[in-house]
Amino acid sequence: PLLAGEDTPLMDMLFLLNLARGRRVKRILEVGTFRARTACALHLNCPEAAIVSYDIQVLDSPYRRALLNASKVQLRHASFAGSAAALRQEPPFDLIFVDGSHEFEHVVADSRLALELLAPGGIIVWHDYRPNDYYNNGLRVPEGLEVIHQTVPVYAVPHTMCAVHFKLPPKAL
Repeated sequence: PLLAGEDTPLMDMLFLLNLARGRRVKRILEVGTFRARTACALHLNCPEAAIVSYDIQVLDSPYRRALLNASKVQLRHASFAGSAAALRQEPPFDLIFVDGSHEFEHVVADSRLALELLAPGGIIVWHDYRPNDYYNNGLRVPEGLEVIHQTVPVYAVPHTMCAVHFKLPPKAL
């Protein structure tokens, strides 16, 4: 059921899980918990990683219930943007998955905050980056990322609805 495609499509989930596992990430931030399916999949795939996931609503699901006693997973019922000051006091994150609000202003604000919280050598993955058939619903991930792309590189991931940004580590002296 984890890969059934009810929320994040299978190819997108496989991309994210392979990226997390292959890079041996230690700290993961998810913006937009929804049913906690992605957080659960990341936890099962990277059990050594600390995972922090934000959402302003709590939706009961088997994934959320499975994570209740996971010591390395925090499902925070709070605004991501509203938690910015506290998040800036935490260690940076190796992988950030942004799949929260898809409204233009929120995509830009969440992305800017995610860029601040990203560790050197870390990666941000945005979901629902695709030709927008959502115009009538106000969902604007591609348009929001065009603003972000003016300051940092953002790359579309072929055959997925994901986009990525890699934060280069500092150059060795």
